[in-house]
Amino acid sequence: MQRVEEIYWLRAYGCLAVFAFHLLDHLNQRLDTLVTDVARIPTVFGTPVFIFISVFLFSLRYGNEVPRGFLGNRLKYIMVPYLVYGLAYAVAEFLRLHAADDDAGLRTSCASICSTPAGTATSCSSPPSSTPSTGSTDG
Repeated sequence: MQRVEEIYWLRAYGCLAVFAFHLLDHLNQRLDTLVTDVARIPTVFGTPVFIFISVFLFSLRYGNEVPRGFLGNRLKYIMVPYLVYGLAYAVAEFLRLHAADDDAGLRTSCASICSTPAGTATSCSSPPSSTPSTGSTDG
């Protein structure tokens, strides 16, 4: 595989753009001005630059033919650790919220989902009870 020196410049831009995007997003939450909004425009290309680099190097290395077992290896070495880490993070976050007795808005969400059209909340654990009508509409 031939070495493409320009990729390092793209990588540097991608790294700086992703960092600047998150920094400006953090600033924008506290100081929402036109300057921070305009400064974020060139930083939105950080992630697409990394995707471009990946596809470019992939095509440079493999050409027109994907090696046998390529997708299986990618799933094994990328998706399995990603899913394991995601599950560990979710369990740790659940335990942290449970220990802090924080429902993370689940009760509020439940009340808004289970509210009746009149605006009175019903219990999410049981279906709303229906009351039989006392009058007849037949005439």
